[in-house]
Amino acid sequence: MLRRVEFYFTTKLNKKDNNDTQEEVFVDLLSIGVLPEFRGKGVADELITLFQKSAEKAGYDYMHLGVLTENIRARKFYEKYDWYDHKKIGKCTHYRYDIKT
Repeated sequence: MLRRVEFYFTTKLNKKDNNDTQEEVFVDLLSIGVLPEFRGKGVADELITLFQKSAEKAGYDYMHLGVLTENIRARKFYEKYDWYDHKKIGKCTHYRYDIKT
């Protein structure tokens, strides 16, 4: 169904903890959207799967995204793909997806 999808990864580093010098490389998912006429047809499923596989292939340790806490539909969607609630900041829930390497 997808004709063309492009990803632009920006590398970010994050120290695992204050005592650890090892850094993790992660990528932020800034936006994902599907036009109303294509919703419920698996397009978002294809997009998130492709994004996760591309990040894994590129060698990232994990992925991150933020979603409005009140957006239950989006939150359930990400949780279906093994993203988990990492932390809450204001009105936003931050999700993380650990890449299994």
